[in-house]
Amino acid sequence: MLNKAKNIIKTRIRIAAEKAAVTIIKAFRLDSRKLFFESNGILKYRVDESGEKWFINRILPRILSDIDEPVILDVGANIGEYSIAIANALPACRCYAFEPNPITFQQLSLNTKAKSNIIPLNYGAGSDKQHIKLFVYKTDSSTSHASIYRDVFRVCHIQDEASIDEIHCTIEEIDNLIESHVIPEASIHFIKIDTEGHEFQGLKGALCTIRMRGVRVLQFEFNEMNVISRVFLKDFYDLLGDEWHFFRLDTQRLIPLGERYDSANEIFKFHNIIAIRSSFLHLSF
Repeated sequence: MLNKAKNIIKTRIRIAAEKAAVTIIKAFRLDSRKLFFESNGILKYRVDESGEKWFINRILPRILSDIDEPVILDVGANIGEYSIAIANALPACRCYAFEPNPITFQQLSLNTKAKSNIIPLNYGAGSDKQHIKLFVYKTDSSTSHASIYRDVFRVCHIQDEASIDEIHCTIEEIDNLIESHVIPEASIHFIKIDTEGHEFQGLKGALCTIRMRGVRVLQFEFNEMNVISRVFLKDFYDLLGDEWHFFRLDTQRLIPLGERYDSANEIFKFHNIIAIRSSFLHLSF
């Protein structure tokens, strides 16, 4: 009887210990992942921790320091916060602010009216010209989450069909806009693109501009939307080629990802990638 009681107690202790171990392991995995994200510029949505202000005010002016009138493309400008920050940091620049959503574009135009060096353009950017549907929230048609991919709302933002609306808009190739002199500048020096999963196609449509017109640095988002658009970080490496070095933007630093592709960097969570042409790396540090 005593032995049976001892065995029952041992079994219960073993089961409790196993449960405790599983709980600790799960907690450690979550905490270690959270710690990795926080220390590597991932999931830093808030303006004060994203690193964008630091990059705009500290790094970008260095890279463009020898240019009297730098030309900037802000693709996916939304209501103009990034464009205004650029215009303030680089008062001599000309910033072309792309926003395809006609409702948001009106707000962008109003917000940037006092900045003569910001030129709003009512286009999105892609690899060819298209008239497409842009998906938005029914309760917020000027949302910064607007995307040409319906599943960005269904999967990434966990929305049901009843909460999704659509707006018609125009997508253009950046190369075509420059060749047709909608953007008349001979050189483009910096391109920032934030288009909720369509960044790769936007850069693909600007490839001639990137290669031939003096682009020194690029910024693009990489996140869970790339699962929807079926684009890997490797695709950006392949598109841009060997002369570009990739960094992840952290709050006040650039984290090197290397000039060569590493699959360990395929992290489908929100972060900003900065790509710098090799010949201008010395200006960024």
